[in-house]
Amino acid sequence: MQSSAQIRERLSHPVIDVDGHYVELVPIFAEYVRETADAKTAARLCELIDLDPGRAANPADVRGAARWGPRTPWWGAPRTALDRATAHVPAILYRRLDELGIDVSILYPSLGLIVAGVPDEEMRRAGCRALNRYAADLLQGLGDRLLAPAILPVHTPDEAIAELEYCVETLGSRTCVIMGNARRVRPELRGDPSVPYPRNTRIDVLGFDSEYDYDPFWQRCVDLGVAIACHGGSMGFDHRESPTSYMYNHIGQFAANGEAFAKGLFMGGVTRRFPELRFALLEGGVGWGVQLLAGLADRWAKRGGPNIDGLDPARLDWQEVEALLRAESPRFATPEIMAALRAYTGSAPRERDEFKATGIEKLDEIPSLFVESFFFGCEADDPINAWAFDTRRNPFGVKLRAILGSDVGHRDVTDMGEVVEEAYEGVERGLVGEDDFRDFVCDNAIRLHAHTNPRFFAGTIVEDYAAKFQQSRLGR
Repeated sequence: MQSSAQIRERLSHPVIDVDGHYVELVPIFAEYVRETADAKTAARLCELIDLDPGRAANPADVRGAARWGPRTPWWGAPRTALDRATAHVPAILYRRLDELGIDVSILYPSLGLIVAGVPDEEMRRAGCRALNRYAADLLQGLGDRLLAPAILPVHTPDEAIAELEYCVETLGSRTCVIMGNARRVRPELRGDPSVPYPRNTRIDVLGFDSEYDYDPFWQRCVDLGVAIACHGGSMGFDHRESPTSYMYNHIGQFAANGEAFAKGLFMGGVTRRFPELRFALLEGGVGWGVQLLAGLADRWAKRGGPNIDGLDPARLDWQEVEALLRAESPRFATPEIMAALRAYTGSAPRERDEFKATGIEKLDEIPSLFVESFFFGCEADDPINAWAFDTRRNPFGVKLRAILGSDVGHRDVTDMGEVVEEAYEGVERGLVGEDDFRDFVCDNAIRLHAHTNPRFFAGTIVEDYAAKFQQSRLGR
């Protein structure tokens, strides 16, 4: 069996990892928090992020079964000493990249999923600013192979734009990451102390049914040439609230959040209004993407555009319905039953076409609004990765844009040295071809990040390959 380094050596293209991780050294990160926020805010935020390992080990603690709250992650770091040190210090990862068979990696924070979702605005904004400064310093001098995204708070579009502009203009960030949702206190429960947070909230997926207009944020990302990565989870949402099992809450959580975000963007017309914008849905794989595309197509064909009129009960011949029921039995067609049937159909909303924001007039418009906009982060050992390239079974015969997200730095990767080796197993097993593999580990990452910013890979060791790819027919 070939090692990751041996596989990379014989490839004619780079390997680009769109989703690696570093694990913050909390005491050092706390220093950045204290430098960024006022003393009171910093103290509160430091208390929040200074997680007590013993708390997660006790299933009867106040966050667990005693109050019915979701079991949070525990023992989530790499298992070997070398991989653990590598997760904390990107400089070590940098020196190991050739061994891992990876040319360039985009490294995401670990605490970012906590900090970006903090309900308090001052803590949330200060935490994201501190994380971005921490990452910039941590990766200083490593930019030819390691890149850090800007972690953005998105509770309002204004705070998202402010942090985006700071990171791009001051720190030189080339991409950004958001949670893809915001918790909103339900209007009817505001000021009601009997329902504590987060029980008094709903999930806003930003692109659809939002309290805010996020178009200015999407536009600013286009202006700055920044693709948006969604790396939010859904632990603690409704049915992911097991007080005893972190794994029960974790399985499928990134896919569920990615689906909600992507579905909102599509049905809210964001991909129609901003065709140049690219979104990466990280760590959830691609299986849900295939299902979402199929679901959108199926629903539009039956209820979208003019198709909804076919379900209008006013178009029914109610006399014929009554006659057919009466022919079976008079008791099926009494005046009371017929009145109930008419009433049961319900009243239509003012706008019947629930796909109106998409602007779709024909079924075959759907792929152009979906495939080009969404990229699906897949871990190397996910056996479902091949679905992205299965044109025989995928809706419309399309390939979805799967991208390699190694997840190095977290417990999911049992050996950092095996990531590329595991990704290549799809080729060895005949599930995908060499061209599909190249798209998966390289070219789709360029399509994602260089589409709105052709110089995204400038200064990296893959700069020449990326430039040639963009100039080629395949890169258009």
